[in-house]
Amino acid sequence: MKKGRIVLLTFIIIFTLLSIYIPKVYGGPATHFEVIVPSKAKIGVPFNITIKALDASNLLASPSYTGTVNLLVPSGFAIDPNQVIFDGSEGSQKNVTVKLSANDLTNRTTTTITANDGVITPGISSGFQVTGGNPSHLEVIPTSISGSNYNVFTIVSTGDRDDGLSLVSFNVNEYVYDKNSDGKLSEVDYIYYSTDGTVNAGDIRLTPVVAGSNTYPAGSVVRSSDSDVGWLLVSLGGTSNKHLENIKDDGRYNYGELLYVDNDLSGTVNNGDERRSTTPGYYLVNAGNPFTIEVRAYDEWNNIVCDYNQSIVFNSSDSQAIFSPSNYNFILSDNGKHTFVNGTTLKTSGTQWINALDSGGIQDLMPPLIKVSTSTLHHFEFYNFSTTTPVAGTSFSFRVKAVDAYGNTITNYTGTVHFSTTDTHTSVSLPPNYTYLLTDNGDKLFSTTLITAGTQTIYVEDTSNPLIKGNGTVN
Repeated sequence: MKKGRIVLLTFIIIFTLLSIYIPKVYGGPATHFEVIVPSKAKIGVPFNITIKALDASNLLASPSYTGTVNLLVPSGFAIDPNQVIFDGSEGSQKNVTVKLSANDLTNRTTTTITANDGVITPGISSGFQVTGGNPSHLEVIPTSISGSNYNVFTIVSTGDRDDGLSLVSFNVNEYVYDKNSDGKLSEVDYIYYSTDGTVNAGDIRLTPVVAGSNTYPAGSVVRSSDSDVGWLLVSLGGTSNKHLENIKDDGRYNYGELLYVDNDLSGTVNNGDERRSTTPGYYLVNAGNPFTIEVRAYDEWNNIVCDYNQSIVFNSSDSQAIFSPSNYNFILSDNGKHTFVNGTTLKTSGTQWINALDSGGIQDLMPPLIKVSTSTLHHFEFYNFSTTTPVAGTSFSFRVKAVDAYGNTITNYTGTVHFSTTDTHTSVSLPPNYTYLLTDNGDKLFSTTLITAGTQTIYVEDTSNPLIKGNGTVN
């Protein structure tokens, strides 16, 4: 045991002496950068990267690197901050919190970050996966039924899909760059947040901007070296130009929100106002016909949130609507969008909306409006009796409407109907056969006189198809 302790002590002494007298290896002057990134990032959500200034042997540079490093990302992306200053206190290695901007990403996208000071060799990170940021809104899209759009510069008419929607004024710091010099705000122009009416460093792009060979995304901060610096802008605040909050309900303009000229300054989309964006119209479907919808989760910059994993529930203005399933929990393999094949059925005629609401309160702020047409003639309904307890021998009235299987009136019904009753008395007076007119709108007032006391039933049938019938009962 004593011999073992002596051996251990000897080893410790030798190791200590070696640590003291063998010189440490220091790096040489910086020759290149290394950029270390996470495997994944989300648009608009801060994340950490590490920038190293290395020597020719890939050791941290010594003396400590000093300089200004520019952070570069591919066109269509922007990074904030885009410069990192090394002052020598970092030991040639610096951890930086950054965030990315991008628009219209429809799937997981791979990108890189480059560190470049213009002196030593730039460093390019490994590719990392980028997806949309925090979910801002859902979009519910009917995909198997026909729909329509209103074009830019069309005039709103009463009854249009957007008639009656509330508009929001631009604020004093929201400006437009008139890209095509037509003097009219439209979806092709560029909108900025600016303080002085000129594009300057620190301004924020509220729409994607193409300047020279560069594409700058909405949400990106203007830098002094950017190609759009110096552009003259036109104020949108205090004008008749307004927008819908169909992306985010926050009182300011967000990329993708619909543009209008509020000609009557009512704050509402009305007859005579002018659209300055391509605007969704109505969808069309027959009552009872199932159709397919797709639900997508977006961030505020119109990127699909591919890692969205919330639970949604469907709802509709149609109390008879059927959703199959009625709720759904998104999974990662959905990549932020899920198709529900023939999962929606509307049954009540007229204009109906459908929507999806997630567990965090996010929904489609401009859900699709669907014009539901009646189905085929199914039966007749009696209603609006002048009395349900008529006096024998006294005339009373009732209405008969032609309806489909879901109770919708067939307003264009022009068939002929025949009446009969359980009252077999010879003095009973029933309406004669009647052929509905288009002006009846499928709904007609009739009168009759029954004689026999007690519960009696009146029947009606279509003369061309007696299986289509209905009945009403009085006491």
